[in-house]
Amino acid sequence: MSRVVLIGDSLTEFGNWDLLLKGRRTLNLGIAGETTLGLHSRLNLIKSALISGDRVMLMSGINDILMDGQEVVYNLRRIAEFFRVLALGVEFTIQSLLPVCGDFLEYLQVIKGINKEIEVLARDLGVGFLDVFPFFVDSSDRPIKSYFTDDCVHLSNDGYRVWASRIEDYLA
Repeated sequence: MSRVVLIGDSLTEFGNWDLLLKGRRTLNLGIAGETTLGLHSRLNLIKSALISGDRVMLMSGINDILMDGQEVVYNLRRIAEFFRVLALGVEFTIQSLLPVCGDFLEYLQVIKGINKEIEVLARDLGVGFLDVFPFFVDSSDRPIKSYFTDDCVHLSNDGYRVWASRIEDYLA
């Protein structure tokens, strides 16, 4: 069975992926506080950890947005291009960003706009795209608070279960 390699920031790092993706081998390469630029700077290190058949799942960009970063999609494009031409036999998928709640609601429209750009980017480059955002909002397009911790950015156990379920469905 192929290994699932998860790349991203604290949302990725804080997930217990071996437990969440039962029966799958996982490698968690998330780093708390990392931006898309930081992730781009460690691509060669990430490459050294990959093996043929890996299924790489990337989610990154929320730290850029919350720190007023303007180059999220540009950096994600550079990361996706790196994986697209990587001759290691890995499958690369970029995931949409998750919503935020509470004091961060002002960023929802920005996140939704970036998610549309990520979807176009993935299609243009011929890489996988997994849109997880819709599963974290209710019918009124408001974040489901029980999926988040008190800081309204990080995920609760329920939030991680929803995310893992989406990944499982995608990988099936």
